[in-house]
Amino acid sequence: MVGTGYPLEMLPMWQRVLMSVMVIGLAACAEPTPATAPAAAPGDAASTGAGNALALPTQFIAFGNEPFWSVRVDGQALHWSSPDNLDGVDFVARVEAMDNGRRYAGELEGAAVTLSISAGPCSDGMSDALHPWTARWQHQERLLQGCARPL
Repeated sequence: MVGTGYPLEMLPMWQRVLMSVMVIGLAACAEPTPATAPAAAPGDAASTGAGNALALPTQFIAFGNEPFWSVRVDGQALHWSSPDNLDGVDFVARVEAMDNGRRYAGELEGAAVTLSISAGPCSDGMSDALHPWTARWQHQERLLQGCARPL
């Protein structure tokens, strides 16, 4: 329930979108904390690539604006959400090392999805905050750009 006394599902779409924008905006205002992940074990998918094991932890959030979207990552378990789907969807992804980050590949709503995370500063475009990684979310032939930061 929301402050209106109605379940979230009963609110008009514009109110749900506005609430999502406000929540994402508040999250973007928080100062990012530096990544302090422990070193990955040799042979771990996170330890391969160009030294990204210390930079990219196994738990983080990727997100983008216009349209708003987010993917919460916890190892191979991912949770995708957007203003159209506030509850979100859980799914499992295959983790692949890249030279400068990681790629998470799986299936969501019957279609292939890919989340690619690369090391490098990223501005979310709505705040002055710089995030440590760039994110690319591809779902149903739609490519969205964004940022990623530790949880």
